[in-house]
Amino acid sequence: MTQSTLKALIVTPENSTMLEPEIRALCPEFSDIRVGRVPRSPGMLTLDTLPILEERSLRVLEDNLSFEPDIVLFGCTVAGFLSGPERHEAYVQRLRKVAGVDVVAVAPAMEQALRASRVNSTTVVTPYMDAANNSLRRYLDAVGIEVETLDSFYPGSIENLMRITETDILRKVNETVLPHSKSVFIACAQMPAMNILPGIRKDLGIPVWSSIIATAWAAARSLDAQGHRLRILDDPGYAPAQ
Repeated sequence: MTQSTLKALIVTPENSTMLEPEIRALCPEFSDIRVGRVPRSPGMLTLDTLPILEERSLRVLEDNLSFEPDIVLFGCTVAGFLSGPERHEAYVQRLRKVAGVDVVAVAPAMEQALRASRVNSTTVVTPYMDAANNSLRRYLDAVGIEVETLDSFYPGSIENLMRITETDILRKVNETVLPHSKSVFIACAQMPAMNILPGIRKDLGIPVWSSIIATAWAAARSLDAQGHRLRILDDPGYAPAQ
């Protein structure tokens, strides 16, 4: 296997539209990317509907193993926050056992990215409602990362979340970041941020991550350990692999 034949399988809720194109742009070394779309229950994801999403995601993974991916990306940020670090890690281990390759999930990737940036606190921008925002705070607290401040678009529905634009995100970041913020994290793998992050990082002078970029970077770290160097690891805009 060479870099030119690397394949990635993305397992993500069926409404996801941003993860695949941004991963393709961030990791052009992938010769092929397949998206396994997970049927979702109506409304925003909650603790009650999380087990349904998890079991459906496992089935979607199993249905796509003939693709023979070199890595799997589990693209539901809020699933990790609702679970908490320990429960989510146990679920990711289930995915890895089924996949037979490494599985990179968004919430742990966020933690890895912030730690590699050598920060222990962050400002957070989300498209979540209170329950998910509170879960995000608890997740970061459990892994020893302080939430400096958090603001959300409070969309109220999946349909409204899907309408959030890069311009909206840029405005929200500028409204939310504090003078003493050590970093910024834009949560949710449906938030389109790839094109605006370099400018935000330059203006603020601090690490700025999104769920998708953290996932791409964590996937690159995993593949690097297997002897496949992806250029995102050499981008000076992102934290160096430790």
